[in-house]
Amino acid sequence: TGSSTLSILSSNAATDAIYLSGTSSSNQAIRLTHGTNKIHATGGGGITLQSDAMHYNTVIEGTTEILANSGDIKLLATQDSNLHIHANLYLGSKSGVTGLTTSSSDITIQSSNHSYGSARYIATTGTFTVLPASTQDDFSLAIDVNDYSWNQNSQTMSGLTIGKASTADGTSDQTVNINADLSVNGPITIYGGAMTLNNNLTSTGSGSAILLQASGDFSTDTSAQTITTNNGNVSILADSDGSGAGQLNVDYLTINPGSGNVVYSGETYSWITSAGILPTINGTGTFTIQSGDDNMGQGFNSVWLSLNSTLTGLTIGKTTNTVGVTIGSATTIAGPITVYGGDIVVNQNLNTTSGGVGGDVLLKGTGDIELAANKSITTTGGDVILWSNSDNSGDNGYILLRD
Repeated sequence: TGSSTLSILSSNAATDAIYLSGTSSSNQAIRLTHGTNKIHATGGGGITLQSDAMHYNTVIEGTTEILANSGDIKLLATQDSNLHIHANLYLGSKSGVTGLTTSSSDITIQSSNHSYGSARYIATTGTFTVLPASTQDDFSLAIDVNDYSWNQNSQTMSGLTIGKASTADGTSDQTVNINADLSVNGPITIYGGAMTLNNNLTSTGSGSAILLQASGDFSTDTSAQTITTNNGNVSILADSDGSGAGQLNVDYLTINPGSGNVVYSGETYSWITSAGILPTINGTGTFTIQSGDDNMGQGFNSVWLSLNSTLTGLTIGKTTNTVGVTIGSATTIAGPITVYGGDIVVNQNLNTTSGGVGGDVLLKGTGDIELAANKSITTTGGDVILWSNSDNSGDNGYILLRD
């Protein structure tokens, strides 16, 4: 304790080169309280702290270095208990530590609950994963991305995962706040209940995807944010459990996916649509906006988005959607345009610049289809299909083409 130092060192290459296991019927299965705790694996081996306690699984109250040059680093809890970190924690590598100034270790923190009072420095070119305890489907508290100091010691993560599918299934899901800029040389995957994006996300790995999956609402800050990939797909999914209770709010958000495809999903939509601050989709991939369940929870109007004409495909609605869709802004796409809805109203010009089947237009509505006066649908050799009364209900289904 105090100014003393605890050193646990290994040059072994085994996956369990350092393995600490603690069990308690009450709390503090593992407790590191020395002034400095050095847990170092220098030979390519891994480090595991495995705890099983009802209240506090692992307690860190002295400056702690858990460093490995390539082996996995795992802080694992079994029960729904608290990871208590109230001193600086270094994970992966640290400047000035012989043999451990770089790290390619994959790091996993598995704890449903946490209490953070000091900095946590993440310094690896491996992946970083945050999960609930092994016996739990969900976190017990909200997750804040700014709980960590990312990409320290000039080490950039090659993947980031927060949560798992069950933390976004609509049952006891916790909020995830993306409140720090993130740059990852690989995929970014985040699951939660409600989710807020207040900062920029960047994936530099070639073809690496970004998935933000919320069973509830997804919202952004009221200032410009950007999501960028190196030709990787971007999926932002509200109401991912299909319960019909997740709103998509993408105020001020710009997506730069290169050739990656973009998917927006939500039951309802609410964001600022003033000129100059529309949510913007760039790139040469496709863009899809749809509901979490079969039907959108409200009518949709394309005027709410800014879509770059370099996009190679546009799809609005699922095949099952029976809610109205309006094309309220002139839209040019370098690929096929597909719209599924109830009544479909085209109030502005619709144009595909790709030739042949790559530039087909399909408007398929269970209700009526209407083209406003002096507006056109234009392709470069592609087919145009206007399909009203697509469910064959017989109650409606006219096609109105005004001069």
